[in-house]
Amino acid sequence: MLSNINSIFQSCEKQHVHICNTIQECGILLGVIPSSMQVVLQSSNFKNIFNFDIIYQPINILFSENSMLNFIDLSDKLLTKKIKDRVLTVLEIVCNYKTYELSCFIFYSSNYIIIEFQSDINLDKIYFDKKYFEQVYLYIKEAEINEHEMTKYICKFIKNTTSFDRVYYCEFQEDETGFIKSCISNSNLDTLINHHFPASDLPKSIKQLYEVNKYRLISDIYNKNIKIIGLNKPLDLTHSFYRKIGDTHIQYLNNMQVRSSASFSIVVNNKLYALFGCHSILPNYTEKVILAKIHLLIQLFSKRLEDNLNEKFKLTIYKKNIYIQKFISIYQEKKKNLNIIPKENFDLLKNTFQANFFFYRYNKKWGNDQQIPNEFKTLILDYLKNKKINENIILINSLVSINEEFRKFTKELAAGMLLLKFEKNFSNLIIFLRPELLQQIRWCGNPNEFDLQTDGLLNPRNSFQTWYESVENSCKTWNSIDLKLAQNLYNELLPRFYWYERNLKNRFSFSNLNFLKKNNYFKNVLSKLKK
Repeated sequence: MLSNINSIFQSCEKQHVHICNTIQECGILLGVIPSSMQVVLQSSNFKNIFNFDIIYQPINILFSENSMLNFIDLSDKLLTKKIKDRVLTVLEIVCNYKTYELSCFIFYSSNYIIIEFQSDINLDKIYFDKKYFEQVYLYIKEAEINEHEMTKYICKFIKNTTSFDRVYYCEFQEDETGFIKSCISNSNLDTLINHHFPASDLPKSIKQLYEVNKYRLISDIYNKNIKIIGLNKPLDLTHSFYRKIGDTHIQYLNNMQVRSSASFSIVVNNKLYALFGCHSILPNYTEKVILAKIHLLIQLFSKRLEDNLNEKFKLTIYKKNIYIQKFISIYQEKKKNLNIIPKENFDLLKNTFQANFFFYRYNKKWGNDQQIPNEFKTLILDYLKNKKINENIILINSLVSINEEFRKFTKELAAGMLLLKFEKNFSNLIIFLRPELLQQIRWCGNPNEFDLQTDGLLNPRNSFQTWYESVENSCKTWNSIDLKLAQNLYNELLPRFYWYERNLKNRFSFSNLNFLKKNNYFKNVLSKLKK
């Protein structure tokens, strides 16, 4: 499948922001060697708080006896991969002859067991309404799934629980842009409801971090970064809660007039599907235990959403596959010759893909294409040949994006294309065309205004004011259902014998073919090819 996302959108942030040697000053990080339980990494602010250096000393001098046993148990589970993600636990930490119960993140990275906890050990606890939490949990678990109503309900809970000024739900579209489906805000920050965000605001490398590190808090963008003592090279802090925030993201939030933020990932089928995001104009130090409770709700919602989306996907594919199978039956009845299939059967296939035109190229000759100008067909072939396209299934939402010459056909013929390629020499093609879909998109800032740095990265946007864009020369977006149906049709139309048998007919006489069929030659070839 071809992507028509501009490559610039994939490089507005450094690709390895999680590989670093600093953390935010609001956190403390320690790295422990599992075999000896000796501390070999220490964030530079540890001594200021505890009045001694713990580096190169045993970790047990920091914990109570029970907490040390808990830490050893969790370390073993991380090492044996019984636990793969970071763990949040409460440990009794001794500081200046006092014992504090602190929420600690523990994870494994680069042969170290990493412990993280807040640097302000006297930080006031935020009240957490357990009954409210249970009410929301029960609603997400048992209510009929309605994405809009449920996300709005969750946004309200997060805002009430954390005191952020704005909480929103951003869903990622097929083209990698973000769309705000729900938003609750107070007078400090404007609502973002129904706004789009360009793909450059969250490039793929950062989305992959969100898939693993499912919730984070930036308490204050003005927090300084502090060094991790004991490192010979930067550390993989993918799972870190206090990892240094990228300079680009800090500037981005500053440009939005936001001082603190939080995020909770919605991962569906192992891919980042959406985010719950939080913004405030003031610092926010919501307790990690409360964030973890919110994460539990988000996980439950993610699972219900995943089940619902998968069920809808399967049902849609099942229904539409019926029409594909009808077409395949006719195709086989007509001796696999597209030229003699009745028009109404092509219409059946065309409607299945929500296309306005369908035509094909069979044995290097165009067919079923009375309404398709020769110039249009030539442009398609030129594109395939000049770009040296290797994909067998090609989805393009805007033909103008690949060649300006297609613009003259957008209004009357089509704006987008789904193409199936059966031969490397393009002698056999099936093409679906979709009409232009005029849209007006409400962007949060002009996505076409960007500032490139000398290293090719994008500077963060300065403006987030509502900007309207009239979108022309594009069709209704080809989605994952269209791709799956195209794969099914491709596999039905070609299996490999399609190419193999036709070439055999060119090489052998009719009598030789009969002899081969009697000896089950084709069946044997097919079985080997399938393997």
